[in-house]
Amino acid sequence: MSPIKIKLAKDIEMLEIKMRRLMENMFGPWSASTPAAAHSYHPAADIYETPESLVIRMELAGLNKADISLTLHRQELAVCGRRRFPSSEPVQRFYHLEIEYGNFERRFQLPKAVEEARVEAEYNNGLLIIRLPWRQAGPSQRISVKEEE
Repeated sequence: MSPIKIKLAKDIEMLEIKMRRLMENMFGPWSASTPAAAHSYHPAADIYETPESLVIRMELAGLNKADISLTLHRQELAVCGRRRFPSSEPVQRFYHLEIEYGNFERRFQLPKAVEEARVEAEYNNGLLIIRLPWRQAGPSQRISVKEEE
């Protein structure tokens, strides 16, 4: 292998390490050793914040709504499912196969507390959009201080 290719490979590896650290700082720890890595399919996700909520948008083309499961526990959202291979006829030979099939699991650490009862999920045209409204702080309460007698 030429020195240029080795240097490029090292640069790409360093970029990957830096990106992993950046993502961990923003969204919490993740690595290839998490249970999600045992699944065969890793759907893409966009995560953004609005003044009212956190929004997670996932690309899940080819799934049925019944194949998607959402679980919210404390400040972690788990999105699980399965994309099934669509062909019912026997396949003799593949010439090109890029679409991923199988089970998937994505876990997202939420940066703030959310109103669990108001979480909404919508699946349309292959996109799953999850809206997690921020938990509002309750009204301030004045506390009186008693004097010792």
